[in-house]
Amino acid sequence: MNIHNDIVEELSAWNSPLAGMSRKMPYEIPDGYFEALSDRIIAIQAIENGLLPQVANPPFAVPQDYFEKNPEVIMNRIEAEMLAGFPKSNPFTVPGNYFENLSANIMAAVENEADHEPVEYKPIRKRKINFWGSIRWAAAAILISSIGIGSYKMIYPVSPSAEHRMSRISTDTIGAFVQANLDEFDADMLENNVATAKTVRQDEYHSQINKIDKNEIIQYLNETGWSEKNETN
Repeated sequence: MNIHNDIVEELSAWNSPLAGMSRKMPYEIPDGYFEALSDRIIAIQAIENGLLPQVANPPFAVPQDYFEKNPEVIMNRIEAEMLAGFPKSNPFTVPGNYFENLSANIMAAVENEADHEPVEYKPIRKRKINFWGSIRWAAAAILISSIGIGSYKMIYPVSPSAEHRMSRISTDTIGAFVQANLDEFDADMLENNVATAKTVRQDEYHSQINKIDKNEIIQYLNETGWSEKNETN
């Protein structure tokens, strides 16, 4: 019994279109398709994302210090190409003893130009001095200055200083003011200040006298003749 034939006969009896179809699949899968599927998916994803495949061992290698020395190498090549077109010898030459005779040649050229340049003589005119005009201008300036100073003092009067105003007060007026306005406390304070000032001055005098050498004092007395006057007296 052939099961395949029985199935086909039954389908034919039912007028099914499957009875005339081939048993072979219309699609075929290549060999090793599923084994290489993961690599193909990664490659497609890298292409879509614009990524390059990473290579474990790149075929190209950069020499050591390549980028550090690259500008110098480029400049050397450019200078070599530019200098290659220049002549080996200097196209300009200096005449013999040029610098030794340079100063003499310059002086000769200047003297020659000075000799050929025409000299214009302008007559000297005597200038007349108008004394009366100068005096009038000076008098006018003095008058204007006096008027200006007087006007300034009138507009901006200068107030006398405190010392000047105090000097104009009489001694009697000051004494009367002190007796009328100072109390016992103020009087004691003034006496203490005066006594303190006297003490300070005496201390200063003693300190200055102590700084003077005795020999200097004797020499001063002898020079002024003070010792001789005391002996005669």
